[in-house]
Amino acid sequence: MGDRSFRQRLQICWLKCDNASISRTRCRRAFTVLELITVIAILTVLLALLLPSLGSARESARRIQCQYQLRQLGTALQGYHELNRSLPPGFQWEETEQSAYGWSVPLLSFLEQRAVYDQIHSERLLTDPVP
Repeated sequence: MGDRSFRQRLQICWLKCDNASISRTRCRRAFTVLELITVIAILTVLLALLLPSLGSARESARRIQCQYQLRQLGTALQGYHELNRSLPPGFQWEETEQSAYGWSVPLLSFLEQRAVYDQIHSERLLTDPVP
C-alpha cells in the first residue's frame, strides 16, 4: 500500500464507503500525528519570521509619532517667535507673585492646548497647596 498515491487511497476509501455495510465514519480520513506536527512546525517557522517584522513596524510607528510631535513643537516655537519676536524663556520667575513655570507653558496655546494653558494659575504661590 506504500506504492499507492494519496488519490488512489482516497478513491479506494470512497469505494469502500459506498458499500452499505460499512459506515461512513469508519472511512473518514483523519489527520495523523505526523501531519499535525508538520503543520505546527510550519506555523511556528512562519510566526518566527513574522514577529521581527511586527517589532520593526511598531518601532517605525513610534519613530513617525516622535517626528510628528517634534514637528508640532517646532511649529509652536516658530509661532511663539513670530508673535513675540523672541523664543520663550527657559524659566520664568515672577517675584511679585512668587510663581514660576518653564518654557513649555507659553507654547501650550500654540500646541492647541488652550484648555491646559487656562488651568495654569500663575497668580498662585509655589508654596500654595494644590487645589
